[in-house]
Amino acid sequence: GAVRIRVSWTPVDNSEVRIMRSDAAPAWKFGTWVSPQQMTQFGQEVTGRLISGRPEVALEADLGPGVHHLVPFSIGGTGIVAGRHTMVGVTDPVRHLAVTPFADYATVSWEWPPSAQLAEIAWDLDGDADCELISRSQYRSAGGARVPLGRGPCTIEVRAVIMVGETSFTAPPVGAVIDKVLDVAVSYTVSATPAIGPFGGRSKKVVFTSEQDCTNVQVRMVASPGRVMPTSATAGVALLDTTLVLQPGIPAEHHVTVPRAVKRPYWVRCFVTGGQARLIEPPISSLKET
Repeated sequence: GAVRIRVSWTPVDNSEVRIMRSDAAPAWKFGTWVSPQQMTQFGQEVTGRLISGRPEVALEADLGPGVHHLVPFSIGGTGIVAGRHTMVGVTDPVRHLAVTPFADYATVSWEWPPSAQLAEIAWDLDGDADCELISRSQYRSAGGARVPLGRGPCTIEVRAVIMVGETSFTAPPVGAVIDKVLDVAVSYTVSATPAIGPFGGRSKKVVFTSEQDCTNVQVRMVASPGRVMPTSATAGVALLDTTLVLQPGIPAEHHVTVPRAVKRPYWVRCFVTGGQARLIEPPISSLKET
């Protein structure tokens, strides 16, 4: 749960190196000789776990939230030299990440750290990655962030962000995986039409509609004789096998013929045989022929 920084440098001689921090940038240029008093007045020394290695030396330390200006000082027998300064922003991660999935999108909410006014939300869906930067005001007005959902799992990461001029600093990510894809609701209606052809049986018109985009959904319509409604796609004679590609509110119409071999009374009914969708049944009276 702790956010740490890692400062690393490559030693050029045997001088002692100290890392000092301040809320403001230093007044000296890189390579300026400074007095011990100037060095201590600049700020506080950054302390932590020193990791020695070759050719790099690193220091892992805790810093509070905010923007920090760091300066390395090289201390040798001839004096103290100020190194090149760098800036780092520290912010805590978001907390209590919550994801609410719907048919084709999910809303994402979280608790903001006090130091951040921006957040970066990134997602990886069906092999395509994307991200969006959202402000606190946008988050409040929209009631959270929204990410799209597809046919496979969606990986989401949220990072708190602080900006200093044109430079952004991000917190460690907090992630979630949506592995339950909700089915798209598809409604259908069935109505009788005139018989097709001199030797044909009875004909039906079936119309599919959806309030969301719907692709790659396989549907089968069957006719089943008897007084019991069919309960599976194999419980009857197949009248239609099709793949639905629906746009919101735009109907897709199909015509089928019920063979004369299917004697009354009989039922017609549709089933999903592939893809992410659920069917909303029409009135039973339109499915039954007596």
